[in-house]
Amino acid sequence: MTWESADVLKIPGSATFRERDGWSVFVVDAGRTRRRTIEIGHRNQIEAEILSGINVGEDLILHPSNQLREGVRVRAE
Repeated sequence: MTWESADVLKIPGSATFRERDGWSVFVVDAGRTRRRTIEIGHRNQIEAEILSGINVGEDLILHPSNQLREGVRVRAE
């Protein structure tokens, strides 16, 4: 083990993508995609620690396509 903490918000690494000099995710808000800039702490191949940018309980888009844009209507499957 290289790092441990009891109170961490973590998300699947597959939901994150590089944008400019940082990281982003797409959340689903009222059935539409919303891009959020996030701050990542620790990260491995499976998951990422979130320091800021999203909240517990928000729905994320996993494996977002390069063609996905802000405001696209989506539904959960």
